[in-house]
Amino acid sequence: MVEIDPKHQEFYEENTLEYIEELESLKTAYTNTLSTCEATTAIVAHDAYKYLEEEFGLEFIPVEDAFLEQEPTASDLQEIVTLIEEETIPVIYYEDITGREATDRIVQETGIQQLAIHPIGGITTQEAEAGVSYISLMEGNLESFRQGLSCQ
Repeated sequence: MVEIDPKHQEFYEENTLEYIEELESLKTAYTNTLSTCEATTAIVAHDAYKYLEEEFGLEFIPVEDAFLEQEPTASDLQEIVTLIEEETIPVIYYEDITGREATDRIVQETGIQQLAIHPIGGITTQEAEAGVSYISLMEGNLESFRQGLSCQ
């Protein structure tokens, strides 16, 4: 931006520093919260959260993307139900943008808690118009992780 609009360099640099501080604060909140969780394993709609697994020692077991595109078979459903029961997995996370038919069926079968998380990669027009940001979405996700994984 500075190359295109050098007249406002100070403004851009100040905004950059402020945003870096917000990101650092967000990471601190994630570290402080996720280090206190009673559970560290959850079911997720698809495999989009490796960065959280690696950074914070969590395990997210995805209901494969293909599974979301078609009706799950009875054996597909039973495999996930068995895993939830054997591992005492407390929560399944669904994504608003992909729907929750598959996760609803798993919840119906197991009774585990179901919470929303946002995959960040796609913000709707309505979200953008409402001022939704990466930071606010990640804060919302953190609250869902705190609830579902029983963190302090």
